[in-house]
Amino acid sequence: VENGVNLGYCVGNNIGVRNSVGEFVVTLNPDVVLEKDFVSEALKPFKDPGVGVVAPKVLRMHDKKTIDSAGSVFFKNFFPISRGAGEADSGQYDKMEEVFGAVGACAVYRRAMLEGVALELDGRKEYFDEDFFTYFDEVDLQIRSRLMGWTAVYCPQAVARHYWRYSVKRDLIKTYFLYTLTFRNFYLSIIKNASLSQVIRGLPSFALTEASIFLISLMCRRPVFISSKLGALRLAGRMLEKRRSIQKRKRVSDCELNRMMKSNLDYLRLLKGMAESELGGNKLISIKK
Repeated sequence: VENGVNLGYCVGNNIGVRNSVGEFVVTLNPDVVLEKDFVSEALKPFKDPGVGVVAPKVLRMHDKKTIDSAGSVFFKNFFPISRGAGEADSGQYDKMEEVFGAVGACAVYRRAMLEGVALELDGRKEYFDEDFFTYFDEVDLQIRSRLMGWTAVYCPQAVARHYWRYSVKRDLIKTYFLYTLTFRNFYLSIIKNASLSQVIRGLPSFALTEASIFLISLMCRRPVFISSKLGALRLAGRMLEKRRSIQKRKRVSDCELNRMMKSNLDYLRLLKGMAESELGGNKLISIKK
């Protein structure tokens, strides 16, 4: 489907899903190449009817022994990290296992899951939240799917390669646009998905996250700390409307979701990774098992 203009990652994906057929949907960035037997291997975990998302093993294109993602892990501050990113692939992620979700560059979804967790606003279904435009949208989808009882599985036999500097050009990475959207959408996802008790219990983590966002704002010399919050405030009303729809369909308790989260996000390593990857990649951001 050719759109003619850049509608953003979320709208583009939604148009693709609505115009596709079949039981499963693969989302791919244009800089991702699939290895042989990817599809047949990626479909195997779906034999379990509760699996809504399959995360493949994604390796770096320029260094085929370096991991880009082995699925995502999720923290109590509602922030995700790509598992294994930047690590040498020495077999440490060769086991099929449950993860929190998949990275947006390459993911396989069960259509029934997408239909079940879709948001319906303004008369059309949104699988990826179109108010996000791009960034953090797949995380928001993963949280929604988890809240509604679906699981995600990492499948190391399904391999893709990602040339990750192509997706967002380096001159754009050096602007605050990327960070403003990322952190704005982070706030929007919390408004939509987090319970009050989760926010209260996670206050120490959220405080560290705010400090990190402030430091990132200083690092890129742009008002990310303020602009991301102003952007979230402008969309808060729509998020509250979507929140009501999500919470009505919620099947997982806060305790269950909390058990899926980790609490040991290394903020210094996060900042170091962003700085050394020229404020945009995930070169040194890595969470071990």
